Amino acid sequence: MNFSKISAFAALIASGVVGFAATPAMAATFASEVYDMSGNPLGDGNLGDRFDVDNALTPPDEKFYSMDLGESLIFGFGGKKFNSFKLWETTLVNRQDWQETVTVAVGNDLSGDFNVIVADNILNDEAMTDHIDVGGMYKFLKITDTTSITNPGGNAVNDGNGFDIDAIAVKTTPEPTSILGLLAMSGLGATVVRKRKQNLG
Repeated sequence: MNFSKISAFAALIASGVVGFAATPAMAATFASEVYDMSGNPLGDGNLGDRFDVDNALTPPDEKFYSMDLGESLIFGFGGKKFNSFKLWETTLVNRQDWQETVTVAVGNDLSGDFNVIVADNILNDEAMTDHIDVGGMYKFLKITDTTSITNPGGNAVNDGNGFDIDAIAVKTTPEPTSILGLLAMSGLGATVVRKRKQNLG
């Protein structure tokens, strides 16, 4: 096999590694842990009614957790860092008549500071179609119900229930092993090219 064929073969392998690494890296990861504001874990892993926080840890299925008015919860994603999120809310009646809102903040320490990245309240009037960029890499997402502030005389406040979280997903970073594999294949390709140039010279 001559060096031009070796170079092409190495490039083919490298591109395969890139494709393999990129696919799982961009896959959505759903919330797997939930904590109160003191960092204490919540939930028992058994799904119950709409006041069971575990309902927020499943993919979208219209089984939701109904937040208390003004409640804040922190969600984790199996220790993975993320750079964007998507939030699913479930309202089984006319959304316009049951307006509920939350703000979202991000952080890397359960007991540390969280930065609000959605200054405007997320409204449940329509389903979120795109991920929202959080402006960096973070491990935790804090969701705070603001329904009583944004719509104090609304049906949701009169009923005493806040935002209904169906599911939360984030886009995570590439795994370190994928990055190392990509660097190794890039180095192999560069070495082959150097050897070919030396032999031609």
